Amino acid sequence: MMKHADANAWSSFFTDASGNWLESSKTLTSASQAIASRWLKDCSDQVQSNLDTMTKLAECRDTGEAAAIQQRWWQNTVDRFSAELRDCQEQLTAASPFQGKPARPTHAAAHTGKA
Repeated sequence: MMKHADANAWSSFFTDASGNWLESSKTLTSASQAIASRWLKDCSDQVQSNLDTMTKLAECRDTGEAAAIQQRWWQNTVDRFSAELRDCQEQLTAASPFQGKPARPTHAAAHTGKA
């Protein structure tokens, strides 16, 4: 049997859900588009960097210089990947529908009167 408090919680949820869902979906879609665009640009930049590095290595005749080229390429690749992950995380955090909103009480909290 459903209690009156349970019925109010559900009706409030369904009343708020459609507006919140639509707003959250729009925010997430915008963030996803920005992330995808940036990711494609980063991939293109990485491919160009790889081609440039391989060209330099193919023309290189000194093993010390070849090792330095390879080390710079590897460090740049790791730095670029780390920056990409940081940017993605920051953008998704900013687009989170829970950003700055209080958490809803749990089912157990509604029964005990605690929020």
